[in-house]
Amino acid sequence: MKARISLTAVAAWLLVAVYYFYQYALRSAPSVMMPQLTESFGVTALGVATIVGMFYYGYSPFSLIAGPAIDRFGAKRIIPIGAALVGVGAMLFGTGNVTAANIGRFLQGAGGVFALVGAVYLITRNFPASCVASFIGATQMFGMAGGSAGQFGVGPIIKGGLPWGRFWIYAGLIGLVLSAAMYLFLPREERQPAPGGGRGIASLVGPLKTVFLNPQSILCGLIAGLLFIPTTIFGMTWGVRFLQEARGREYDQAVWLAATVPAGWMIGCPLLGFISDRL
Repeated sequence: MKARISLTAVAAWLLVAVYYFYQYALRSAPSVMMPQLTESFGVTALGVATIVGMFYYGYSPFSLIAGPAIDRFGAKRIIPIGAALVGVGAMLFGTGNVTAANIGRFLQGAGGVFALVGAVYLITRNFPASCVASFIGATQMFGMAGGSAGQFGVGPIIKGGLPWGRFWIYAGLIGLVLSAAMYLFLPREERQPAPGGGRGIASLVGPLKTVFLNPQSILCGLIAGLLFIPTTIFGMTWGVRFLQEARGREYDQAVWLAATVPAGWMIGCPLLGFISDRL
């Protein structure tokens, strides 16, 4: 007999998946406005890349924090904070000030990491094991749809005349709305005791030690990183400009071609999750 999935669990997962879509859209959006950013910040193309790349300086270390924090305090307490950080970061980026933009992109990365980690947390707690991989794949599909929308959708908006700074202010407000919605509607959980009765830093570091000492974790991380870097970090940051300057493509065509990379992920992620559940 198949285990039933509650409507509340699906709604909570879907809300966090929308948050993942949102943060991925903001992750890729700078690629369609590189000339405007170069002019507004008064820096070279390399300088813009440095500012935009601050996202990953926030994303990487907070990847280690997000999981233990959600395990310890629960999704309702932690995930909305992540969305609020992304929203505030977007508005700081939209000010046009170099220092504020650097801080803003760092906050977008730091807050954005809670989306996927939070969604996986909800899936593993509330869904039967027989469909966990399918839902994780569907979550990644939401993220890549956001990455595609950040290029394919935002590009025409910027070309149509919306000032890039105003776009980021509006995007930041959406993040704050998402944060409030998740705080209101994510189910409340009983606070979980630390495994083994541990307290403080030890209870947070212990699970990470287990992961990093597992050779399969290291291997999977290396494979995932080698897939991720060229298809998302390069494609979503430099894809449009690379196609314009190195391949001579027009702006519209460059945006469309760059957006096909996350579109491919949208097909592969749920498909691989579905296959994994049946192996």
